Amino acid sequence: MASTLESSRNDEIADFLNALGKNYEILNEKWRAKTFIEAADKIRNYDTPIQNGTQAEKEIRGVGKSVKDEID
Repeated sequence: MASTLESSRNDEIADFLNALGKNYEILNEKWRAKTFIEAADKIRNYDTPIQNGTQAEKEIRGVGKSVKDEID
């Protein structure tokens, strides 16, 4: 199980991605909004701390290049 500090890193990334998704909703870009909001949920619930976008893309199903690029 990840420590609180490590969990907060995933939460920090998830909060950032969720905010991006909400911004895309405002811009009526529903597909992009869904992509970032779903990735945020997956990262928040992932047991291993995410250090960078490449790791997220490799280890978490459904996290693709656009999400990876935003994390990095």
